[in-house]
Amino acid sequence: MTRLVIALMVLAGTTAARADDQLAGRLDTVAKKVAAYLKVRNESKTVVTFTGPATLQGNGLGGLEQIFAEKLSKLGITSAARANLAVKGALKSNKLTGMVLNITVVDDADEPQLDESFDFGTSIMAEEFGRIGGHSFDISGGKRDDFNRDDKINNQIRKPDLQLLASRVRPTPSSQFAMEILITDKPLSPVLKDGLAFVPIDFQQEYIVKIYNDSVREVAAELFVDGLNTFHFSKEKKPNSDRSLYQYWIIPPRQSVEVPGYYITSKQARGFKVAPAEESLAAKLGRRDKVGIITADFKNCWQQGMAPPGDEPPGFDDSKLVVKNVVEDLKDKAGRKFQVIVPQFQVMTGAPANAAGTTFGSDKVTNLSGVTRSIGVTQASVTIRYDRPAK
Repeated sequence: MTRLVIALMVLAGTTAARADDQLAGRLDTVAKKVAAYLKVRNESKTVVTFTGPATLQGNGLGGLEQIFAEKLSKLGITSAARANLAVKGALKSNKLTGMVLNITVVDDADEPQLDESFDFGTSIMAEEFGRIGGHSFDISGGKRDDFNRDDKINNQIRKPDLQLLASRVRPTPSSQFAMEILITDKPLSPVLKDGLAFVPIDFQQEYIVKIYNDSVREVAAELFVDGLNTFHFSKEKKPNSDRSLYQYWIIPPRQSVEVPGYYITSKQARGFKVAPAEESLAAKLGRRDKVGIITADFKNCWQQGMAPPGDEPPGFDDSKLVVKNVVEDLKDKAGRKFQVIVPQFQVMTGAPANAAGTTFGSDKVTNLSGVTRSIGVTQASVTIRYDRPAK
């Protein structure tokens, strides 16, 4: 059946800095330092292990470990079951900054040789772990100067309170945002397990993602399938760039939008079809850490030149963000000196995790138009897993 979809997209606008870009930049920097140090020690392999809070164990924390191992691999350091030097990551809560990640290179006696750590707000980690680990949250409706934003996200990750309203998944019972998965016109019934939402989809089945805005104002939704923005394969690019002209779905007040597949042009989409993880589009692009996960990030949006909503926290324009290289002089615990050139922000990739992923399905007829909006930070995030196909 051919489905006609009418929706609005963001054409351009001021956007808050992406959370995954911020986290990726920090991980890139540390990976560069660790790889440079291992090469100084004439090591080409290492063992990578990450530990952290119990709420992030499993695919969430494992996904972060896989991402870091993949970054080292691209820098010439392979992961192994045994090695002379190991890399240990420890993720901990920090009341002042939200989270702290400490990465240590240790020898065979477990003695630290090199320590690197960085602090970051829970909101940075939460958006990324929503796509890696299947967490959902909603902190909308707060005050612009709310300094408890990170604490609220952290609490919801630790104690998830998802609500299933028939076939819709809400991040909290009071949330005005929701997501639903359909096959043809039939909504799938999600189930909750350990605070995460799952829907059963068989291989070769095509599904539709429906996102809801029950609030009284327009919102922008950034929709990810297997970690890929649904505009990733757009043929319509920004001028002098290979990046998609579009990034968000605009949902009017008290309405919903059905997304039938990956956006190709304003008149065409390619359906979402479930396949084995290794055949997914994300896997073929080397982005396997988020395969099997669908996430919608809901953000404030407003007309350019107008004041942002009252609950929009201060942010900055990521169009002013500059990627630059910095040379650092470092030394380890024994006084060995080495230099490393570290970039700030790059694309995050990872290793395989789940059983099912999404590839291109059938062509869909669409009728879409672009609008220009300013975009705020994520106010709510809803994640549904489909990584365990129906038996």
